[in-house]
Amino acid sequence: MILDEVLNVIEPYDNIRNDDMKLLKESGCVTVDGDGFVIWNKEKMDYDTKYNEIKILADNRSLVYINQKLLLWRYPPEIFTLFDKIYILTYLFESSILKNYFDLYQIEYEQKSISEQNGEYHITDFFIPDTSIYIEKINIYDGKLNENVYQKINGLSVTWFRAKINQDNIKQIKRNLYNYFSNILSAKAETIMWTTFKDYRNRLKGKGYSNQFVSYNCRSTNDYDDRFNLAYCVNVYLHPGITQFFKQRRINIDEDLYGLSEMIQWIWRSRIRKGENINIYIPSMRMRNLLNAWMKMNLEYQRRVTS
Repeated sequence: MILDEVLNVIEPYDNIRNDDMKLLKESGCVTVDGDGFVIWNKEKMDYDTKYNEIKILADNRSLVYINQKLLLWRYPPEIFTLFDKIYILTYLFESSILKNYFDLYQIEYEQKSISEQNGEYHITDFFIPDTSIYIEKINIYDGKLNENVYQKINGLSVTWFRAKINQDNIKQIKRNLYNYFSNILSAKAETIMWTTFKDYRNRLKGKGYSNQFVSYNCRSTNDYDDRFNLAYCVNVYLHPGITQFFKQRRINIDEDLYGLSEMIQWIWRSRIRKGENINIYIPSMRMRNLLNAWMKMNLEYQRRVTS
């Protein structure tokens, strides 16, 4: 099996409300075992209800109940035993949920790299790629538009967007986007790519860039490799339920590395993947600092390697 990018192996399951779970438990249809997995009562497997999907997922040990209020869907780890070899093509694998999932279920893996020799590509021992040639082509906006949005480290996270206290800041970001694309860059619509969380897209869209939205978790596409004027209006954290799932199993995920990886994946949808210059506005203080630190670290690493 060849996977272009990592699988989503742990996700929130939103097809049931908390009161529904309460009803299923009180009726004796389901129980929750010591590991948090939802178990459907074998004596009630022949029930035909609107909860049939829950029954099937529970029977496959694919539903996890977190903190008595949240359901997560889990990809069955047994699936990975059905293939002789599995190749996963990705960058910053160590930041992914899949890597931690493999560690949790003791699924062995080996990191490799791909190198080009005489026009042919070969799998080789793992090495850190030279990204400095790309880093010099990323122009991160550093001006007053960063200063007029008051925020703490969680600025532009989902929680931040929801808070009533930040509604004026959201309006300011919309004004900043228009100013950045129209006045600072004089960008044509076909050169623009911007993102935020789906629920807040309509709050930030504006004249000249509305239709250039690209989902912040977009992957595995070259459809936007002509875009070079970017705006990344999110602050990415893991879903709290996923964080809790791993913490309960004594695995701590590096939230900063995860957020950085998600941002780099999105940026690489643009023409930087072809080695061409891009401009990017990142209003989140945390995400901007993460990208700057990553760029600095890579440049220093390459200097050490070549010196």
